[in-house]
Amino acid sequence: MAKKSFIQAPQPKALSDAEITHFVEKGVGKDNGVTGNKAGSKETLMRLAFLLPVRQHNRFKSACALQGVKMADEIRAFIQERTEELEKGL
Repeated sequence: MAKKSFIQAPQPKALSDAEITHFVEKGVGKDNGVTGNKAGSKETLMRLAFLLPVRQHNRFKSACALQGVKMADEIRAFIQERTEELEKGL
């Protein structure tokens, strides 16, 4: 078996201006351009990530499981409710 040499790594192709603009405006990755949800909406979705202490995460996960609801649905409902409160100036 012949040895492989990695002395000369392949060079990435040069990006066009259109590709650069697309990246700047929309980014890349699996989250980009995700549309729709269970309700059938065609709205584009964005991922929100944040850190929680393990104990708090576990408590929330358990509470949601006991109620038979998804964590993401509960967080979305909270954000919707809190956003409306903030918009009203509460």
